[in-house]
Amino acid sequence: SLSSTASLVQAEKQGKVRLTMNGLAVGVFQAILFNPYDRAMWCALLYERGLLDKRNWTAPFAGLRTSLLHRTISVGMYFPAEDIARGVLRKTPLPGNVSCDALAGMFAGSLYGCLLHPINAVKYRAWRNPNCAVASLAKGMWATGGVEPFLRGLPVTVVRDLVFGGSFAFLRHKGERSKSFSQQFLAACCATMASSPFNFARNIQFGAGPKERCPSVIEVWRGLAGEIRALPGRDGGVHLIHRLQIGPGTLRASLGMSLSAYLYHLLGEL
Repeated sequence: SLSSTASLVQAEKQGKVRLTMNGLAVGVFQAILFNPYDRAMWCALLYERGLLDKRNWTAPFAGLRTSLLHRTISVGMYFPAEDIARGVLRKTPLPGNVSCDALAGMFAGSLYGCLLHPINAVKYRAWRNPNCAVASLAKGMWATGGVEPFLRGLPVTVVRDLVFGGSFAFLRHKGERSKSFSQQFLAACCATMASSPFNFARNIQFGAGPKERCPSVIEVWRGLAGEIRALPGRDGGVHLIHRLQIGPGTLRASLGMSLSAYLYHLLGEL
């Protein structure tokens, strides 16, 4: 009947709204909790110094407003977008070997990576200039380079988020323990390591000054390869791990995404 159909449509809309609100709450929580660590990691990478160097932690909440906006939407909306995309894909005929989970993760990751890239560009500039107002930085970016500073690093960001989103969604939904924190954490670890070369190139591109030429991804990787070849024996491998931030970077991304996924599922069960 028309009334039952209308009730189903209304229930579906309410479900999507609840998914969105749960995601936003998780995003706000993660943005506030991890902003100091995120900035310290980026400073350590950009200035090639240890993560625990006190200079990395002098302005722990620099760029928090842009980080709140970016993380709230990107992390908070990733999970609802993945759920909604998975629901649509399960109703769509796909080749037998194609994973709905992986496709849903690739869609959610690349969508918000692309849409929120300009906000992220301002956030990184705020991290580099912690004493400047965010609005002033954004105006300065526009005045010096027009739209280019806001789109710097966009292609590699989309590729990174395709790799991360697809890997994370595929691995975290495998098996009967797909909602456990441990499985979410391991899935995030694997996805972070798979996407780390692209994340490294993205961070270097964001670190280029406003009047500097932005290096291409291939140039960044060639520079890294040259650094590794210049070191003897195992030192090259250690340097690679350090530059890709496999230790602290993997821990940060894995904790952030797994904790967010876990909280998102808990909120969904309330």
